Amino acid sequence: MADQFECEPCMKRKRQSKATNWCLQCEELLCAECTASHRSMRKLQHCKIIEAKDIPLVTNMRIQSCKKHGGLLLKSFCVDHDVLCCPECVIENHKGGFCRNVMSIDQASNGFKTSHIFVELNKQIDHIIKSLNGLKNELSSNIENIELNTQKIKEEIANTKEALIRHIESLEKVILEELVQKKEAYLTQTKRSIKETGDILQLSQEHADAMDFVRINGSELQAFLLIHSSKESLTQIENRVAKLDGNSLQLHISFIRSSLEDSARDIGKLDFIETKRTKPFASSVLRHSQSFVGRKSLDISFVFLKELDLSPLSSSNRYTITSMAISDENELMLCDIKKSRIILFDTADIYRSYIKLTDKPWDIASLGHSSAVVSSRDVDSIHFIDLKNMSFIKSVKVQDSSKGAIATTDESILVGAEGKIHVLDHDGSEMKIITVPAEGTVSYICTPSVDSICFCDGSDETKCVTLDGEPVFKYQSPELEKTKTVTADNSGNIYIVGENSHNIHHLSRDGKFIDIVLSDHDKLYYPIAITFSKDNSKFYVACKYYDIRVFNVKKNIDL
Repeated sequence: MADQFECEPCMKRKRQSKATNWCLQCEELLCAECTASHRSMRKLQHCKIIEAKDIPLVTNMRIQSCKKHGGLLLKSFCVDHDVLCCPECVIENHKGGFCRNVMSIDQASNGFKTSHIFVELNKQIDHIIKSLNGLKNELSSNIENIELNTQKIKEEIANTKEALIRHIESLEKVILEELVQKKEAYLTQTKRSIKETGDILQLSQEHADAMDFVRINGSELQAFLLIHSSKESLTQIENRVAKLDGNSLQLHISFIRSSLEDSARDIGKLDFIETKRTKPFASSVLRHSQSFVGRKSLDISFVFLKELDLSPLSSSNRYTITSMAISDENELMLCDIKKSRIILFDTADIYRSYIKLTDKPWDIASLGHSSAVVSSRDVDSIHFIDLKNMSFIKSVKVQDSSKGAIATTDESILVGAEGKIHVLDHDGSEMKIITVPAEGTVSYICTPSVDSICFCDGSDETKCVTLDGEPVFKYQSPELEKTKTVTADNSGNIYIVGENSHNIHHLSRDGKFIDIVLSDHDKLYYPIAITFSKDNSKFYVACKYYDIRVFNVKKNIDL
């Protein structure tokens, strides 16, 4: 602290001198020369002087000035409102019939160092530090266990490989890639949590040092003022610890080996189990009048319902989903490029049938009246299909539309292309072309409102334009990696998939970030496609490694 402040008496005499000491009674920073003068004065001989470097950084023991009334000192305390007041504050807001318990801060702080709140806040800090140390140790230990489990799994995979040496090499590559990617994702998240734990621990220790200092050296008034300057910060620290603790998961990975008879299709599978900590963080004290409690508001929540039963498709995972959508009859439609087909699940999420296509499908959208339209991965055409009769209707050529998005409105079909969006009528006749600020092919589209189009183009940005192609907003976040697809709910809220960040970002219709609705904590590993049911009561997420997770969508109220 001595390196940060000037000697206050010297400053009054327009001299510059570094402060080396602090007088607790006079509340003044002193240089060596002024310290000697201070001690030589008879009336100041009883002052307690300490070295300035010993004062903790978060210590705030001086009487503060009122920000509202021109720097008047806050020398009064209103018990009814639990607030420090200047003389003008007392006259305006704390006098007469409003407040009956206004007193000087000398009266309010009398005996404060032995008060219940001072003792409890010391316990609160000790509890936070102890919990953080425990959490840090558990996270570090779990990293070691994950490394051991990973090595064990590699050995089991290698032993299985010996029985089917040539046939399983390609399968081994796939499963090891999944293992490493999951491991790296977990280790990255856990190391990030450990770093944040260290940051909070350092801040908590600074508060602990301040408490110890005031308890040993400070006056009752200084203890009182320190508590009032620290209470909100401590509450925020505790909230951060609770959030960090709640998000910390322990991951156990095991290898489930297939029999030799089944190894012709796959050598086994990885089982990922994430569990909450057995001793979650809980606040050490009850909330009291001198603590601040924040408010949190969430619009919706996503509650895991089930995994879609994909076993009727293929026992060997021979399908690759690129997109999905909901039909006008509320049936789930999937694009499978591996087998060039559109797969249908009925309203109860039970497999119904599939439609075989001549081209590999890329994206799909409902046209209403038991029909849908599909874009292609490899050719510049879109395909019309009959969902009722499970049959192909016709194809329409659309320039540069391979790997392009497809979406529908009440009057048109929107088809993504390189740097543009084709607007067709429901028969496939082109009405106009919208030039958009895309960095490549417009690969996924949604329409959050009747006059806007939101799209992904393979870059890190998700963009929104008007129906004339004029920019409305663009969204990018360091917590959203490899933007994959985008959709909107019935209220116009926007949802963006981050494949490599394993999460889904939730935006308002004007592009403002709201929250991350789902992440790897919800077992979203490499999500690639999303869609809502027709009434928005269910949310479907397709992941890269063959699973489709279904969530119930619930409206929330303010908490």
